[in-house]
Amino acid sequence: MKQILRYVAVACLLAFTSWLTWLFIDNFRVADAGIKASLIGLFGVISAALVTHYQTKKREINARHFSDKREAYMHMIDLLFELLLSTKKNEKLPEEKMIEKMTQFKKALIVWGGPQIIEAWNRFEIESNDGPSSEKMIHDMEKILRAIRKDLGHDDGMLKFGSLWGLLLVAKDKKLLLGEE
Repeated sequence: MKQILRYVAVACLLAFTSWLTWLFIDNFRVADAGIKASLIGLFGVISAALVTHYQTKKREINARHFSDKREAYMHMIDLLFELLLSTKKNEKLPEEKMIEKMTQFKKALIVWGGPQIIEAWNRFEIESNDGPSSEKMIHDMEKILRAIRKDLGHDDGMLKFGSLWGLLLVAKDKKLLLGEE
C-alpha cells in the first residue's frame, strides 16, 4: 500500500512540476523583451552562484583533508622504502613489523584514501598474490603512486610512466625502466 502511495505522490509531483514548467514557458513566451532578458540574467546569476558555492565547498573539504591524506599515504611510502632498504642490505624485514606497517596503512586508507587508490591497491594485492612478474608489480605500483599524487593535487601528465618508481632505483635500473638504454 505504501508503494502505491509513493507512486501516486511521485506522479502528482511530476504533474505539478510539468504544469508549473508549462505555465512559466507560456508566460515567458508572451512576456516583454526586457522581462525575458532580466529572467535570463537572473537564471545566469543564480547558476553561477550555485556552481561557485559548490566548487568552494569542494575546495574547502579537500584543503581540510589534505594533511590527513598526506599522513595516511606516507604509511605506504614508509613501508615501500623499508622494503627497498632491507632488500638492498640483503636483510629480511621482520614479518611482524611489515604486518604492523601494512595495518597502519590500510586503516588510514579506509578513512582517507581516494577511490582510485583503494581500487589500485586492491588490484595490486590480488595480482601480487598470484605471483606476477616484477615488471607487472612495478607497473601496478607506479599506478598506485600516481593515484596518490593525483589525490593530493599533483598533475603528473608531463611525467613519463615509470618516473615515480624510477626515483627509487639506481641509475642503471632507472635507464632500463624509462627505456633510455
